[in-house]
Parts: sequence; C-alpha cells; structure tokens
Amino acid sequence: MTKPPQIIVADDDRSVRMVIVHALSKQGYQVMAASTIASMWDLLQAGTAELLVTDIGFPDGDALELLPRIQDKYPDMTIIMMSARANLLTAIKTQQNEVFDYLPKPFELKALLATVERALTVGGRPEIQSQIAVTPSSISPSLMGKSPAMQLTFKMMTRYVAQNSAVLIQAEQGTNKLDIAHTMLEMSGLGSLALVDVDLSKIDPDTQFETLFSAKGILDRAAEKALFINGIEFLIPDAQTSLVQMLAFTNGQLFMPPKRLFIGTATNLKLMVEQGLFREDLYEMLSVSSLRIPALRDRKQDINTLAQHFCEAENAHKSTSKLLSPDCFSILQNHHWPFNIKELQEIIQKSHEITKGDVISAETIDGEIRNAQMINLHQPNRQLSGDVQYHLDKYFNSLGGDMPAPDLYQRILHEIERPLLTSTLRFTKGNQIKAAEILGLNRNTLRKKIRELKLSSKRADYRHQDGKFG
Repeated sequence: MTKPPQIIVADDDRSVRMVIVHALSKQGYQVMAASTIASMWDLLQAGTAELLVTDIGFPDGDALELLPRIQDKYPDMTIIMMSARANLLTAIKTQQNEVFDYLPKPFELKALLATVERALTVGGRPEIQSQIAVTPSSISPSLMGKSPAMQLTFKMMTRYVAQNSAVLIQAEQGTNKLDIAHTMLEMSGLGSLALVDVDLSKIDPDTQFETLFSAKGILDRAAEKALFINGIEFLIPDAQTSLVQMLAFTNGQLFMPPKRLFIGTATNLKLMVEQGLFREDLYEMLSVSSLRIPALRDRKQDINTLAQHFCEAENAHKSTSKLLSPDCFSILQNHHWPFNIKELQEIIQKSHEITKGDVISAETIDGEIRNAQMINLHQPNRQLSGDVQYHLDKYFNSLGGDMPAPDLYQRILHEIERPLLTSTLRFTKGNQIKAAEILGLNRNTLRKKIRELKLSSKRADYRHQDGKFG
C-alpha cells in the first residue's frame, strides 16, 4: 500500500496552523506541524517530508533566511511559502530562491489545496522561468507596504518579469504608474534600458497617430528601448488598430518594437469595450498581463508607513528632524484619499513645510487635507471622484448623526443624471450624436433619457445657455 505524502506545515499562528493541518489531513496527507523555525528544522531533519508549507515570519527567525540551507541539504524538497505581512522584496526573494509558489494571506483554503496537489504532482523546484526577478535599486512609494491588498500585486509583478508581453498597469490617478513601470523594468533585468514615456491624455487626438506612428514618432524612438504609454483609454481608433498590429507583430511593421512595453490606464477598459469605445482584441492582448494597483483607501494599513516615509524624505531633503504626532494617524486613516499616494505625499510635504517646531500636529494635517479638498474642486482634467466624495462627506456631516431619508442611492443617481445630461448637451450645443458618444450611450438610450427627464431635444435651447464651454 502506497504511503500518503508527508507534509510539514509551519506557522506561528496556532489557529491558522490548525486549519491548514485539518484541511490537508482530510485530503489524506500525513501532516506534521511546527510553530517555530527550530521545530520546523527538526522535522525537516527527520527526512521523511516531501513538501514544506511555511509562513515567513517566526518569533525565532525568518524562513526566507533559512531557504538556502534547506535547499542545499534537501534539494528535492518542494516549498510553498505564505505570508500576510510581506512586501515586494519578499515576493522577489521567494522567486529568486525558486520557491514552488507563494501564497499571499489571506487566501482561500481551496487555493492552498490546489497548490499543494500541483506541487506534489510536479515535485521539486518550480518550472524553470526564462527570467528571475532582479531586486530593484529603489521601490516606488506606490509599491511600498505590506497590506493584504498589495500581496497579489507583488506576486503578479514577479510573474510578469518572466514574460515578454505588454504589462497593463491599472491604477487610479495619483498612483504614479510611470514609477511602477520603472520598477518593473529593473526587476526584468533591463534597468539599463532607456524608458520612453508618453501620456495620451496630453496629446491632441488630431495629431496622436502621427505622434505615435510616424517615421520619427514615439514608436520609432522607442525601438530597442522600453516604452510606457499612459492613458491608453485616450487612444484613437486608428491608433488602436496599429497598436494591435504591433503587438501581434503582423502587417510588416516599419519600426522595430520596444523590448518592453508598459501600458497605463485609470479607466475600466472592459466597460469601454462593452460601450464600443475600445477594441476588444486590443483589450484581450493587454489583459494577458494585467497588474492592478489597489487604491490607497483599499490599503489603509500602509498609510502610516507611507506618511512616515514621506516625512523622513522631507527631513533628509531639508536637514530637519520633524516627526508626525501620534494623533496625526487617525486623521490620515479617516481620509478617503481620492488622489491616492500623490495626495498623501503633498499633504505631508505641505504640513512639514508650515510646521515651525519638530512635531507636525494633527490640526496641521487636518487643515492641509481640507485645503487640498477646496483646491481640487477647481482643478480641471482629473477624475471627479474627489469632488463627489467631498460633497457626499459634507452631506453626511450635515446630518449631525441622524439617518438620511430612504432610497439615497436612487436619489443621488437621479440628481446626478439630469445635470450630467444637461451639461453634456450644452457642451455639444445640443448635438445628440456627439453627446451620446461622450456619455458612452446608445443614441436611442440618450433620447429615451431626455424624454424621461423632460429635457429639451431642440439644439437651439442649448446654444445660448451660460456655461462658457467655448
């Protein structure tokens, strides 16, 4: 009778350890448990285990530091690592040490069981990858932190360095996608390559194709280099077609493609495809290697670390030794951060600048956040979420703790829909075809909404209204 595979599970969290041991035992595996580095090593020395499933941080050491010793003495040992407090460097080290897989906590139990089954079937080290991630010289603040929301991002970054396909960086405004592209270029071992970058939102659509694809355009300058195209949602249809051809290496291109290509967007491209505003084949090509960067509000565990980082950077730049007072952090945690890390950095920089003493107060931080909200109300060409969040927060604060009237969701949508359609029609001087295109609506749908909201369908009614749209 064949003996069941033996697995060592090592985790200093008793509840996590017991759940994993129980789940693996139910699958018929023989499971041994360890709560420290020392006890894990003792079990390894018994020499009967085929697979090690281990956390990284223990009270008596770091499992990553033990990896070379384990792999030297037990070269056939298959290793799966898991961690809830890992950073980008941790993800890189697991790949460099040829760990079979790395599971960011929290993960679903069925994902662990599938990974264990695959590891025992394949055995040994992971499939040899064409490129092992290189440790970058520096890490963008957009990639700092250890929050669960960032764990999958780190894992996907180490996976994509082994691929030559374009990487789609999906992140909200204020996340600094260019810095992320630089970091990934270094991780790919191509840090010496020049990175040519272009922001399509800043290029006139009438000159966009020539800017990108002419004999001396962006694509020509990026040949044998790296290229970052930000704002891909602004790419005009003809340019979308040419980019598809470039990515497919077809149609006899007149230029050499870049060695690495990074694409940035702050928009839901899938929704644009559904609305007929973006080519589906281009979206499918880009989404093969899609890297989603969580918004700062979705990784609040990292806010304090980032705030201290920016404060220390200001100290180093200005030869000061200012500190954030402890009560600053509750203010920072409660803000929505519609403009993400860039907004946080600016708040810390301005608060640092106006603070005369050595301690930056919560009042100073709160004041700068309020100032930024008022300034953002008057800034064009940016996401509207900051304005919306500001007014919604103002509305809830005005209630004084009372409950709002029922059906708030529908009331808000109704109140937004009418001025949205009115302003768009004023902008297009009543041209419903252009208005439907801007709104991403079918023309018949726009007509229906105009009737439902009892708006005028006459062009003349929108040509002389105040609005100063030009």
